[in-house]
Amino acid sequence: MKKYWHVLNIGIQNNLTYRFNFLARTLFGLIPLIAVIYVWRTIFEGKGHDSVVGTYTLAQMISYYY
Repeated sequence: MKKYWHVLNIGIQNNLTYRFNFLARTLFGLIPLIAVIYVWRTIFEGKGHDSVVGTYTLAQMISYYY
């Protein structure tokens, strides 16, 4: 019975490791996206309401990165 508990324990640890890895990749993958959106919002705020940079509005620029 002890060996079954050991196998179960290893399986749980394995699943938790990969779930944490997935969560960490997701969170750290969103950080650059949020930073780029923040930079573009700052650029567009400096130009005024309904401004255009090149041929893109803020909504178009954000949708490009999504």
